Amino acid sequence: MKQFDSKNDEVGQELHHLKLAESKGSHLWDVLSLPTRMDICIRAGYYDTAYLLTNYGVQLQTYGLTKNPIIKRVADKLIDARYQLLDELFNRFAGPIDLANSIQIINNIRKIPYLSSTQLRVMILQYRDVYLEKRLLDIRSQPDFILRMVEVYRDCMYDTMVLYLAVFPENEISRRQMDSSLDQRWDIWQTATPSVILNEWAIHNFDVMFNRIKNVGNETPIDIGSLTSKLMSFALSFGRMGMDFRPLIAKIIDEFVIKRFSLKVQDAANNLKQCKTIEIDGEIPEALFLSCTQDGKQPSVPSVLAFWDDLCIYGNALIDALNELRSGLSPTQINSVLKELTNSMKIVVCWLCSMENLVKKVVMEKAIKLLGRYFIPYINSCLLTLYPYEKCCRPFYYTTCTLELYEKRYVIQIQEICNDCPNSMVTEKLLEEANRSINGYNEIVSTLTNGNAEVSETHVPDNSSISQEVG
Repeated sequence: MKQFDSKNDEVGQELHHLKLAESKGSHLWDVLSLPTRMDICIRAGYYDTAYLLTNYGVQLQTYGLTKNPIIKRVADKLIDARYQLLDELFNRFAGPIDLANSIQIINNIRKIPYLSSTQLRVMILQYRDVYLEKRLLDIRSQPDFILRMVEVYRDCMYDTMVLYLAVFPENEISRRQMDSSLDQRWDIWQTATPSVILNEWAIHNFDVMFNRIKNVGNETPIDIGSLTSKLMSFALSFGRMGMDFRPLIAKIIDEFVIKRFSLKVQDAANNLKQCKTIEIDGEIPEALFLSCTQDGKQPSVPSVLAFWDDLCIYGNALIDALNELRSGLSPTQINSVLKELTNSMKIVVCWLCSMENLVKKVVMEKAIKLLGRYFIPYINSCLLTLYPYEKCCRPFYYTTCTLELYEKRYVIQIQEICNDCPNSMVTEKLLEEANRSINGYNEIVSTLTNGNAEVSETHVPDNSSISQEVG
């Protein structure tokens, strides 16, 4: 009976506890509602409260209260919610940031013991890259995407670097967790400043930005002058943070400009190469197209080029490519531009050689005259107009390179073109036309030097626009 009475008392106490737990005023209901409150705090942005709730879950484990399955389930949910809290905190960096709020968010992240200092730095930069890509996706359809892209990179990277340097100061000490399994004689610990991660991130983004610029389609119009100005301003603003990349811009812009120019002139030559016949209407006069760059007049298009429509189309494409260079001119480009023009002309001459047996001899002779006597000298005039001696050579080499030498060197050399083409009547005739043009040029220069005559032919101006079209 005594045992029965004791058991009866225990059952009564448990029943009493159950009734208390079921009552509306029981604290058990508050404990069971904690996971729901945790979700509300995370979604509403009450991150401090959410962190306190996760700590409460840890305390439930520490004091052994998780022996009760119900309490254990609550504690596990509160602790697991830390991952959700971390995701929510980091997602705040995938959008516009405010320095004060961002510092507070990072302080909340630091309270959660799941991330090392290095992981925290990397995660913040990764989420900032997510925001950067979102911004770029929003403007991708804009016609001036490249110019806007530079602005997006500048704004986003600048805000990120200001935040990073504010929360991770340069004098922060890096400590290493020692591993007792390693032989200390062979274990070398290379210390690095906290800014190493930031520098690598910035360099990576610079590379991505420059690659996007280089991979712009050839059909997309770009103002090279505006692009260069924006990049220079971008680099200068980062100079205060030790990341002035202005020395890289000149090389990158030159490579970009020459690549676009090369594609345009190569496409123009390949389009002419697709022609199966040569149709030239009219007789070709014997007069030479001679030019000089002394009186600043713009070269006029030889009207005789209108006899060959396909050559006019090719010439217009070359002029368009040359005109596109005007917004980003640099004296260092002339060698590359001349090389690409020469390569384009080689394609045309080799095509003429292949057409020798497919067209009448008289038509081929007309084509050679138009190309060697008028077309190539005219393109040379346009090239010297774009890169005049007074601006591209004299300020740098005025003691060693004369105007005559400059105009002989920086033009398309027919001799060089013919050397790379098969021997045929086409190359022989072109060389004859080249010699005639050289002799005519020497006579003009000699006449001008002696002051005995005035040149009445077309002249190359001093850096004026090449706005005329061939034919």
